[in-house]
Amino acid sequence: MSAGCLVGIPSGVAMLTRLSGPMLVFAIGVMLLFFVAWQTLSHRVRATLPFHPAAALLAGFLGAFLTASTSLGGPAAAVYASFRGWEQKHALASTSMYFNFVNGSVVLMQWHSGLYDEGVFDAVSISLTAAVLGVIASIPVVRRMPQATFRKLLLMIFFSGVTLVGRAVL
Repeated sequence: MSAGCLVGIPSGVAMLTRLSGPMLVFAIGVMLLFFVAWQTLSHRVRATLPFHPAAALLAGFLGAFLTASTSLGGPAAAVYASFRGWEQKHALASTSMYFNFVNGSVVLMQWHSGLYDEGVFDAVSISLTAAVLGVIASIPVVRRMPQATFRKLLLMIFFSGVTLVGRAVL
């Protein structure tokens, strides 16, 4: 999967620097709708995809491209892990290693492309501690979250996707 990043990251950064705001908003809205559809229908997917370098390369490319251009590369990796039938701990370990590589590379390439200025670094330095605390606080909450609450969150994500697509089109 990481080999697919070699093409996916530069392609995603190039897309980010060339697309207009409405096009990016549209793409993010479509990806949110895809995520909701996947979460709704994924229980019907059978893990039937044996390891094949081309499939891993494609999943790596898509995940890196989407991460570099919209920061939403997770669904591509999650779909690949589901089709491979990885257990939760293997999927988490594999995708964590993959995204550490991708995110580090994306930051370097976006910085090199001139997408970061002093304001971005200031904002990150202020928000990073709060973001880490938020992730840590979310772990026990997610473990205890009832399925009905998760479905309500999916509904909220669905409406967010529809709203973004609508704003981009109108």
